[in-house]
Amino acid sequence: MNNPKVNIIMNCYNGEKYLKEAIESVFSQTYKNWELIFWDNCSSDNSARIINSYNDDRIIYQKSKKHTSQYEARHQAVLHCKREFIAFLDVDDWWDKHKLEKQLKLFDNINVGFTSTNYWLIRQNKNKKKAKVFKKIPNGFILSKLLIQNFIGMSSLIFRKKSYLELEYGFNSKYEIVGDYDLVLRMSLNNEFASIQEPLSYYRWHEQNLSHKIQKNANELKLMVKDMRKNKSFYLNENFEFFADFSIYLSSLGYKLNNNLGEAINEAKKINNFFLKLRIFSIIILPLKIIKILRPS
Repeated sequence: MNNPKVNIIMNCYNGEKYLKEAIESVFSQTYKNWELIFWDNCSSDNSARIINSYNDDRIIYQKSKKHTSQYEARHQAVLHCKREFIAFLDVDDWWDKHKLEKQLKLFDNINVGFTSTNYWLIRQNKNKKKAKVFKKIPNGFILSKLLIQNFIGMSSLIFRKKSYLELEYGFNSKYEIVGDYDLVLRMSLNNEFASIQEPLSYYRWHEQNLSHKIQKNANELKLMVKDMRKNKSFYLNENFEFFADFSIYLSSLGYKLNNNLGEAINEAKKINNFFLKLRIFSIIILPLKIIKILRPS
């Protein structure tokens, strides 16, 4: 690979609190041949002032004509990219300085369409204690494993623009939470994946409204399941039914966290996978305050 140029997409909606840290982590990269697409989704805070304070030709400021869903914003930003590779960095997150340099080397394999690294999870309400998220990230054709667990963080993802444009559609704007998972699942159908086990991204986890996020996540996963049942490449996969059951598992958990025991039990009864059913019933019988302390996910 002869020193390719990569577009970095930074979507922003009122992200001033951590924005400088995210931007500085881009400037600190040992790989310098990048171009940053800063997509301002009609912010009303100081985000525009902060990004425009950087006098660098590699920064391209784009302001959306109207506020949109985050995945519509991501899609519009992708369409403004002119480089072969596209990376993502959310305004709450930041990168290790070697991230781009190490990760772009994975594309020396021409069959690789998308890549990611491991990452650190920063729990805001626990004194920023760091935790390496995944013990081992797989490589190759990963659909089966991706249906079991989403191990691709948005701020760790880089893909070939060509791989994105070859999809039937890109980011799906009907989602608010799981649009990145939906994208990489569809991308995994026809693209090989490569990963770096070393954590090179830092993801800031905001734990407010946990029960609401879990229920919203579950509802969107159920929509994904419904759409995926139309595609035999998904529904014939050995792990698809686990994926479907996990969406119900999350829904049951969300009802429990919202103190709706009846609906939690009704959802749990729909689960076919024995271990998921056993796990959720084990959680349901616990006092709510214990579950919130443990914060199951």
